[in-house]
Amino acid sequence: PDSAARLARSWIHRPGDGLMVAAPLLAAVRDTAGIGDILRRIDSARARPLPPNFPPIARDVIGYMHAAARAYAALARGDSAEALRLFDARPDTACFGGCMIDDVVHVQLLAARNRLAEAAARLERPLGGFIPGYTLMEVLRGLERGRVNERLGNRERAIAGYSLVVRAWRNADPELQPYVSEARRALERLNAEPQRTGD
Repeated sequence: PDSAARLARSWIHRPGDGLMVAAPLLAAVRDTAGIGDILRRIDSARARPLPPNFPPIARDVIGYMHAAARAYAALARGDSAEALRLFDARPDTACFGGCMIDDVVHVQLLAARNRLAEAAARLERPLGGFIPGYTLMEVLRGLERGRVNERLGNRERAIAGYSLVVRAWRNADPELQPYVSEARRALERLNAEPQRTGD
């Protein structure tokens, strides 16, 4: 966590895409000051005219980043109810494929509040863009898909989610093996259950 937070803080004042993933990392370590710096940088960008070489949708992306950063600021303060309200309200069609982390965090917050049907519906939405192989966020989405659908009693969807984790990370680094172990245990549990009709 310390090295991830240091890296995230270094992205705040540097040009590039790092700013889009700095807020979730800083929220995870409860760095409200760092997220405050992100919000100030975004506010500064919103107050200036777009450079002539930027497409008009850049304004929408900046607005999305502001909404997401506010939600992460609430998480960093420990206010999950406010964070969920802000994630619910974010204009996620304006993230243009850059909100995979935000979607997983949103799903986790929905599941924590037992809004399982909404969480499951979000997990069925396709990921934006195309990257060959499995991305980190795709595998974490698979894990959440397994967890949420198991709680809902959607056995086949839960199996599909957990299976993705096992396939993608069976030879993963030790830091990721707890997720693989969780998915394997869940698959054993689900495969031991008699299949219900209508599943």
